[in-house]
Amino acid sequence: MVCAVAAAIVAGAYLYARILDFTAASASVIDPPVHRIATADVRFPSGDLLIAGTLYTPSPLAGTHPAVVISHGGTRRGRRLALFTVAARKLAERGYIVLTVDFRGFGDSERPRNFEAAADLDFVQDVVAAVDYLATLKGVDAGRISAVGHSFGAGVAVAAALRDRRIDRAVSISPGRNTAKRFFGPGAPDPGYPSRRMSRDMGVDPPISRALFDPHLKAYVAEAILDHPVHPPILLVDGDKEAPDDLAFLADVAARMTGPKGYVTIPGADHYFGTRQDQDGSAAAPPYDAPVMDALVSAIDTWLKKNF
Repeated sequence: MVCAVAAAIVAGAYLYARILDFTAASASVIDPPVHRIATADVRFPSGDLLIAGTLYTPSPLAGTHPAVVISHGGTRRGRRLALFTVAARKLAERGYIVLTVDFRGFGDSERPRNFEAAADLDFVQDVVAAVDYLATLKGVDAGRISAVGHSFGAGVAVAAALRDRRIDRAVSISPGRNTAKRFFGPGAPDPGYPSRRMSRDMGVDPPISRALFDPHLKAYVAEAILDHPVHPPILLVDGDKEAPDDLAFLADVAARMTGPKGYVTIPGADHYFGTRQDQDGSAAAPPYDAPVMDALVSAIDTWLKKNF
């Protein structure tokens, strides 16, 4: 009986650590270098809109550092959500210059004047504009700029890496997935939910039309990467508390992707990785599950330092 239990534990640990060319062991960073950090709210143009962001910088700033743009998912709090403020601080402590952004129409960023054309919802352009901004800053190594995103923003980060070759690599955290079954296939229970949800989070009324939003949704889901056999290095990350069907779907996407690629499942993590979906992270130290967040940040850090 003891042997059977031990075998089950080992098997479970293997499933948690399963990665295609990137191991959970390699993501374990013991006592990483810790920098003090400085934060500043900034604004930069994206087309004719001003995008709001928060810059997290190692302090004192010496030499050049890799940089990261973090993209939020569907949340009214935008870049202020605790998941992003905690992750940004932890990455900056490890020596990254980190820029969290509010997409157009979210948080403190300007809202498009109209919602009539695809360009009005070009969130990828906001990430590209963030890269433009980072490339002008003292201390940024312009050859090592990465895009990290969560949920809906995970797909935006990957799409930005496909559009802009200055983005060295991407990390897709708990991306949206399986949309054909959920929203576009026969018998989909609520095809209008994504556009209503995005409109709610942006404070847009009447809601953005499906005709305008759905093409963006299809481009930003995890399985969209399968249409791009040539791509920069991409790491897919899930928490093991996601629904079993969702875990299996993303694992299948990872298996079918071409390289360079990685896939990791963080033990004990739900969709928000030890933070809460309603948690404003503007306070210096919001409560969160530190081991889960540390595991997430270590996985990101190791991927961004991996040689290809």
